[in-house]
Amino acid sequence: METDLNSTNINEPSQITKKKKVFYYIIMIFITILLTFLISEGVLRIFLNDLNQFSDDKLIRHRGDPYAKVGDFKLNSKGFMDIESPVEKEKGTYRILAIGDSFVYGTVGYEKNFVTLLENYLNNAGSNTGSNFEIINMGIPGTEPPQYHRLLLQEGMSYNPDMVIVFFFVGNDLVLYLEELPDTGKPLFYTFRLIKKVLKTITTLDLWKIYTGKLDEGIVKDRKHFLDRKILNLDKYMTNDYDQSLLVFDPEFSKLYLQSIDPLLATSELCKEKGIEFVVVLIPEDIQVDPGIAEEVLSIYNSSDWNDTGNIYTLDLARKGKYIDFKIPNKALESDLDNLGIQTIDLYDSFANYYATNTDPLYIPFDGHWNVYGNRLAAESLVEPLLNNADIVSFMGNMSKAPSSD
Repeated sequence: METDLNSTNINEPSQITKKKKVFYYIIMIFITILLTFLISEGVLRIFLNDLNQFSDDKLIRHRGDPYAKVGDFKLNSKGFMDIESPVEKEKGTYRILAIGDSFVYGTVGYEKNFVTLLENYLNNAGSNTGSNFEIINMGIPGTEPPQYHRLLLQEGMSYNPDMVIVFFFVGNDLVLYLEELPDTGKPLFYTFRLIKKVLKTITTLDLWKIYTGKLDEGIVKDRKHFLDRKILNLDKYMTNDYDQSLLVFDPEFSKLYLQSIDPLLATSELCKEKGIEFVVVLIPEDIQVDPGIAEEVLSIYNSSDWNDTGNIYTLDLARKGKYIDFKIPNKALESDLDNLGIQTIDLYDSFANYYATNTDPLYIPFDGHWNVYGNRLAAESLVEPLLNNADIVSFMGNMSKAPSSD
């Protein structure tokens, strides 16, 4: 009995020592994590105090840095692909705001961007009347109609524009898979926001594309991925079933389609309230106007090799009695926007007519944006409709009647 007691007494200090070690390790781990967190917070707040790249707000995350060099051009103080524009408008100037995504921001440089060319064309046309046109490029890549409206509300109105043009890209502005409202404020802890963004990137980024695709100046150009996206858009809203596209007979799609129009209506009402002319320009997707791309996409679409594994839409319903009409989304948009009293300029016919007699591409391969020639055609196609706009006609008429300053 005495031996057992002695044995118990001997083991107790050993057990206490182990518990102390475990407690010590837990405390050390906690202190290490805390120090790492504090160092991380300090570094992020010093070197990433604006935290733009971690923002949930597309207007912040995708916007260029002020004065950043993009090729040979330096962005202006607002981070836009444009020269500096004073807030105060010069007398005798008709000011236009160009709002949109990467098409407006441009992929060919400032000088060859259709917004820059259009401004030059309008000024050449108005030189005889003494009219001066100024187009402010407010394009931000990766944005959509809700951000277009918010950008105008938050910044565009300060420029006192005479006209606002929203450039609506049929390829991805037509249907918005709306997310939760972004957190536009600065986070309480930058480290937590960074961890959240990293985890989101890891779970959503197809890393294999970096290795199997072609990496060209930071853009993965994957032919299969590119064509699959075209097929999805084709079946979503360019396929008729007894003269009814998915814009009509797919309730979920129709709901999303109407949600993409709501910001345009809100923008129209804002402009109307301020006495500003509002125009929506429809930009066609390359599959709609380029026969080469359309033929390749249709050959895959009509084969049994392609399947909608994501169940994004009702494939059987879309293919039943199918009839392809590439202009369906444009016709639907023009009709619906007209009913809402919104002016539209559709570039579909200009681009389709070009391809009827030319084979040189207007879009960058496996990218979908306009090349230099596409930008030029867009600018040329917009001159006449804008010069025929009643508000611009009135402005030019008043300028021609204005007394000379000499």
